[in-house]
Order: sequence, then structure tokens, then C-alpha cells
Amino acid sequence: LQTLNCAFNVLAHLDLSRNVALQTLECNNNQIADLDLSKNVALQKLWCHYNGLDKLDLSENIALQELRCNNNQLDKLDLSRNAQLQNLWCNNSRLVHLDLSRNAQLQTLWCNSNEFVHLDLSRNVALCMLHCEFNQMTKLDLSQNVALQTLDCSNNQFVHLDLSRNVALQTLYYNNS
Repeated sequence: LQTLNCAFNVLAHLDLSRNVALQTLECNNNQIADLDLSKNVALQKLWCHYNGLDKLDLSENIALQELRCNNNQLDKLDLSRNAQLQNLWCNNSRLVHLDLSRNAQLQTLWCNSNEFVHLDLSRNVALCMLHCEFNQMTKLDLSQNVALQTLDCSNNQFVHLDLSRNVALQTLYYNNS
């Protein structure tokens, strides 16, 4: 089995321990509270959003390129071993900190509606789209993100936002309500 789509069911448990060739998993919109993916080392795409996850261990999924884990109860997310990650949706969680320093290939990031005070994107030079609205940030340094085309950073607490190096920027949403 390489692809499994079991989204939009009422699954509470999903055992994938014998599906070692699994590359794509879409188990979003279920009632899964625990997801063990330690044997799924070939996994490239994971959609597990809208479940009841309060933890997610992706340390063995080093081939992961796309992750949608938004709308869960995650208070931490370790992506330090996911260097191939290109697209990440972790919005509407309880995240306070997100270390993306080892995700240099990241192109799309949706991390809005969390509890970030600080977000370091200095090593994410491939980033094209960033949605970080509805957090608690007072600063955001985007000087290294010259490929950035879309930015929504509204509803934070910025005093100053310098976008002078973001010459590729096409779409900006910014207000400090």
C-alpha cells in the first residue's frame, strides 16, 4: 500500500505499522487521538488535520514533504528531522514555539492562530507563502525570505515591519487589530 485516503470518517484508531511502503496518508477529519507513524519511513505526504491529536512524532518520517496537521491539540511539533519538508499547515493548534531551522526547503507555511511570540524564518529562504496571522508576535524578521510572494501577518502586535528586501511580494495582509 502506497496511498491511503480514509478521510472524513469517524476513525478513532488507525494501525499502519505493517504498511511500510506508505507514501501518502490522508486521515484528516476523523477522531484519531494517537497516530503512530514510526514504521512508515517512506511517508512523503501526511494529512492528519481535524483530529484529536495532542502529539505527533515524525522523527522517523525523514522523506516527509507535505504536512497538514492543523486543527488538532498540538502544543509542540518537532520537525528537526524532516529536512525535505516543503509545505506545512500547523495552524489552529496550541503551538507556542516552532523551530524550522532545519527545514530549508520550506515553501509554504500556514501557522496562523497559534500562540507564537517569536518565529524565526531566517533559514527558510525558499519560503514563498506565509500565513502567520492571529499570533502574539511583536517582531518578524523576513529579511532573508526574498522569495516571499504572499504574506498574511495581520492581527499580531507588530510595532514595525520591514519588508524592504521582500521584492517578490505580491500579496500582503497586514493590520494590527
